[in-house]
Amino acid sequence: MVSRTLTPGSKEAGQFKRMMRQYDNKQYKLAIKTADNLLTMIPNHGETVSVKALIYSGLGRMDDAFELAKQAIRLDISSCLCWHVYGILYRMDKNYEQAQRCFASALRQEQSNLSVRRDLAALQIQCRDYEGFRESYLKMLESKGGLSANWLGYAFGQYLDGDIPGSIETITSFLKHTTEDERSNTERYERSEIIMFLGFLYESSNDVEAALRVLETNEADITDVRGMHERKAQYFLKLGKLSEAQAILERLLKENPENELYFTLLEQAHGFDDSTQFEERMSIYKGVLALQPKANLARRLPLNFAPIEVFPQLLKDYALPMMKKGVPPLFALLKPLYADAAKGEALGAFAQETADNLKKNGTFNGEGESLSPAVLVWGLHFLAQHLDYTGKYAAALETISDAIEHTPTVVELYMIKAKILKHMGRLTEAAEALDTARQLDTADRFINSKCAKYMFRAGQVEQAVETAGLFARETRNLEPVLYLKEMQCAWFELEFAQAAYNKRDIGEALSKLYAIKENFEQVSNDQFDFHAYCLRKANLGAYRRLLDHTVNGYRHPDFIKAATLAAKIFTRLYDVPPGTEEKLAQEALLAAMTESERKKYISKQRKAQRKAEAEAQQKTAKDKASKQAAGKKNQNVEFKDPTELLETKAPLDDALAFLKPALQLAPVSVGLELAAFEVYFRKSQVMLMLKSLKRAYAVDASAPEIHVALVKFLKYVKDNTELAAPVKTVIDQELASMTSEQDTAKLQASIRTKTDESVPYALAYWQAAVALGNDDATSAANGIAMAISQVSNATAKQCATAFETVKLNIDVSAEAKEAVRKACAAKFPGFDIFAQPASASEATS
Repeated sequence: MVSRTLTPGSKEAGQFKRMMRQYDNKQYKLAIKTADNLLTMIPNHGETVSVKALIYSGLGRMDDAFELAKQAIRLDISSCLCWHVYGILYRMDKNYEQAQRCFASALRQEQSNLSVRRDLAALQIQCRDYEGFRESYLKMLESKGGLSANWLGYAFGQYLDGDIPGSIETITSFLKHTTEDERSNTERYERSEIIMFLGFLYESSNDVEAALRVLETNEADITDVRGMHERKAQYFLKLGKLSEAQAILERLLKENPENELYFTLLEQAHGFDDSTQFEERMSIYKGVLALQPKANLARRLPLNFAPIEVFPQLLKDYALPMMKKGVPPLFALLKPLYADAAKGEALGAFAQETADNLKKNGTFNGEGESLSPAVLVWGLHFLAQHLDYTGKYAAALETISDAIEHTPTVVELYMIKAKILKHMGRLTEAAEALDTARQLDTADRFINSKCAKYMFRAGQVEQAVETAGLFARETRNLEPVLYLKEMQCAWFELEFAQAAYNKRDIGEALSKLYAIKENFEQVSNDQFDFHAYCLRKANLGAYRRLLDHTVNGYRHPDFIKAATLAAKIFTRLYDVPPGTEEKLAQEALLAAMTESERKKYISKQRKAQRKAEAEAQQKTAKDKASKQAAGKKNQNVEFKDPTELLETKAPLDDALAFLKPALQLAPVSVGLELAAFEVYFRKSQVMLMLKSLKRAYAVDASAPEIHVALVKFLKYVKDNTELAAPVKTVIDQELASMTSEQDTAKLQASIRTKTDESVPYALAYWQAAVALGNDDATSAANGIAMAISQVSNATAKQCATAFETVKLNIDVSAEAKEAVRKACAAKFPGFDIFAQPASASEATS
């Protein structure tokens, strides 16, 4: 940065340069002294004040920095430097939109400043302003046409803005104007990337011949040989040049016979499809096996299309050698075959026959020499997984127990046992089984993580944290849980949040959910450093994939689950403020007591409260001491304070802060969209309610939960007669595309018949009935209990959802909640989540 208001060569200009040099060298205290000296010489010099603001930001004093930056703008509103610094501060604060405005203001003062324009371009691509990004690089290209980054930036901006022909023309011109001498000085890899990207552009514009021509013409310059051959094979297929595609794919399969894409493309090159005779399709795989006898994929893929007559033999040829070797994921590799019922039965027969033969004579088929006793273990391991997958849990548990009795030191056996117990609802026993597996191999991080996850689901939060922390390094002076946060361990935080929520520790759950949100925000922010780098290094293909990844990052299942749960919690905090449930439960308890019992109870509660307050103070003091001992490294990895999160004044806005990043993308989850609907419903934002409904329908129009939202929406529209005519018109048009019935009574009648066949529909029906005022919450809960008892095909997950919904409703009586629990427990005996609560208070929590 150079001052435009100080005379070059003057004493003041020298001081300014010294100040900037000290700032660049991070000599912030010296820089502040220099700034103060300069301000005594030139009071109210806006550019010096702005640089002083920049120095304060380096010291972490952001509030002071912003104040000085605003003061600098007031002192010299026409200074490019002042606006630039103001934008840098906003950029450091991750307020990219505001930083973009400041940089634009800086350019209005000095349009030739390429440094500011480069910073603006990076912000524009960060905010996905593709048109602005393109224009910025066009200006830079016009100013400095000799920089390859400017050419590539402009071409990439054209591509992002949808002008693919223009992008092709720009890159072609760039490659054409690069002389032979210049090529020798250009990194070969960078030129290769540019050529591959040019081929991609032609492919995107449906000019496959041109894309192929680019690769063939510049083949000597391409360093990614395998990637080039993969592209050429696909281009040949699209152009109908099957023999050329076959030659390339056969070569690729010689290099890597475990790539499924190559087999798929080779089948297309031979013109094979599902109607092709089995022997013809099999010829490809036999050819590969002749050259690569150990190619497992060439044996596995034919199982997908093999007719049932030859399937058993092919299955044995593939599975028995792997079982003999003791390959643990064998069942996982074959699991997709269960989509075909006949093959599923064949798999079951194979598993049972193999296990029986190994038990009887130690062989696979009753002939030949006996195999190693260890093979029996893997045979039982496979059979147990088959029985578990087909819902025969008791038999599966017995089988895996036999395997453990045979060889009690195999870790994978305990993992399968834990999985079976989980499916049986015995979560505590499942966690114990996995803990046994963990102790057999304490150096395996995967088993350790799996064990912690099962402990969380069994409600053993403290043990889970302790177990997960076993792999947390303490060299960074961090507590294990903080180390896992620093490592952005999303699965840990999500499981912790769900476990805390199940225990009604809402503040702790929110604390962990915010950590997940911060993880994804950090991923989005981290891309900022790569915008200029990728263009400078010509990594256009990787850069394109990076942008696609970060755009769709908020569609990740972990974020969707976290956002949905957070919205659910905040919505409940809006409906039922903290302490309401406890207060109601205590009032009911006191009302049932005599006067003497009431006095004793109140006295006991006061003592308990004083004890809890003392323990809380001790914990706070201990935490403070541990933080001070850990030093500054803990400051950036602390979880948000649970108590402060519970005291939020705007829970609905907090819910939207979680939901909006995912709502800006294509819909992927009914639960997320309906969570947004509930927030907008409470905010009375009718058009956004309609939008959420429409997005939920786009994901799964048959989802029973949508019925409740639709009924609520129709009732809201009917009750709010003051809605503007254009709004009503839009609502009618959109509703017509979603449902042919807009009468709530008829809608209820339409799903009433389904309540005897489906627990989700029964839950939706009774929730809608309560929303319409047709039934009270307790009556609805009794109806749900009856439906659970009557529905024959109810799943444990459906019943758990219904039970949780009823349990969280403060308007439902304790007796009705207990009726639902008993109905679930009768349907799924032995499930921990439906077990009799330890106390009355837990039953109603």
